[in-house]
Order: sequence, then structure tokens, then C-alpha cells
Amino acid sequence: MSIDYKAEIKRLKEELDVTVVAHYYQRDEVFEMADITGDSLELARRCKADKNPWVVFAGVGFMGQSVKVIAPEKRVLMPKIACCAMARMIDGSYFDESVEYMVKHGIAKENILPITYINSDASVKAKVGEMGGMVCTSSNAYKIIEKGLESGKKILFVPDRCLGQNFANSMGLKSCVIGVGECDTYVLSSTKPECPTMNETTLKDLYLTLKSIEDGNPINEIVVDPHTVKYANLALERMLAIK
Repeated sequence: MSIDYKAEIKRLKEELDVTVVAHYYQRDEVFEMADITGDSLELARRCKADKNPWVVFAGVGFMGQSVKVIAPEKRVLMPKIACCAMARMIDGSYFDESVEYMVKHGIAKENILPITYINSDASVKAKVGEMGGMVCTSSNAYKIIEKGLESGKKILFVPDRCLGQNFANSMGLKSCVIGVGECDTYVLSSTKPECPTMNETTLKDLYLTLKSIEDGNPINEIVVDPHTVKYANLALERMLAIK
């Protein structure tokens, strides 16, 4: 017997203490079932303010992590933990290698200010937070970079070297990519792009995730350790504090 996924999703939403969240780029049929829609940062902030203890987030992995970082008390599930192309460009170990490269080329660690685009893993955000750095979005990147420059430190921008170079060029800043050529200012981390998978989530995936809550066996739950939550949230808070 075939399942009417839309009808079942509506039933489960009514019976469970759950909020369904969908990014703008989700499929129309999934987007239409969401209680909250928007871009990644706005979704995380609205989830924090929401009263329900369960969040089912249709998006890519770093977005679910952002909810968990901002609202660690929430139980966050994802119908499909799809990978964001940009978030896959750098991980914690590659971030460490980038910092080490700068240190080996004469820049003291304390003189490095990392800034990460919000499309990054929570572990990267945490490392940025520990070093006094900040998160940025497309709408506030220039303001965040300008604020960072006030420190007099060298900016390490991750994860996307093309995005970082575009910002630097448009602001008249000198930049180079770590590991690619030589220059006297080290700003950007060299990265490897991968294909985006923003709209992989289907109605069936959404239904199965909600059903797993009803069955008492939740699937695809986002787990972020307390250390990462603390410092990744700090990096986000520094961004939000800049008006």
C-alpha cells in the first residue's frame, strides 16, 4: 500500500513536538511542508526561539550543526545529511595546516585573525572562535573583514579561496592563496571545490525522519561536542555583535 507522504507528514507534525525547517533551496514539495523557512543563519536563530524541543532540518549538514551550536538543548535531526560544497573545502586538520603554514612563513599565531564563511563545519568555526576570529555571511562579509583589519592582524579567510579573493580584490586588499605561489601577505586558505547537493531531501526522507521520532528511534541526529559548541558559538556571537 502506497503512503501519502504529505498527509502523514501533516499528521506527525500535529502529534509531535517538532518544528520542520527548510532552507530556501529545498525542493518545492519539501519547502511547502516546513514551519520555518529562510537562509541558514536566520533559520538557526528562529529555531532557537521556537518552543518545540525537536527540529527536523531540511538543508545541508553545516546548517543542522548551526542550530545545535546556537541552541544545544534542541534535538536536531536531518532527513538527509547532505554535504555543502563549500563546507567540504576545509576541515579542522586542514585549518591547522593553514595556520602552521603561515607561522612557518614568519607570521606569529597571535597575529593571525581567522574569519570563516558560515558555510563551514562546526569544528572549523570552533577553531576560528578559539583564535579570536569570527564567522561571516555573504551580506556582512565586507563589514566583518573591515572590522578584522582594525586589529592589525593578518586575516586567514576560509573556506573558499575564490570568495576570499573576490572580497580582497573588491576591497583593494593584498592577498594570496596559501600554498599557491609566494607573496608577503598570507590571507587565504587553498581549497578544493566539490559539487553542491542542496536539494537532495525528498518527501519520503522527511516522512521517515518524523516517523523515527514517533517510533522512539530518531535517525540522523546532529551531535556536536560541548567544546565545539562553546567556541563555534563564540565565533558566531562575535559576528552578531558587529552592527
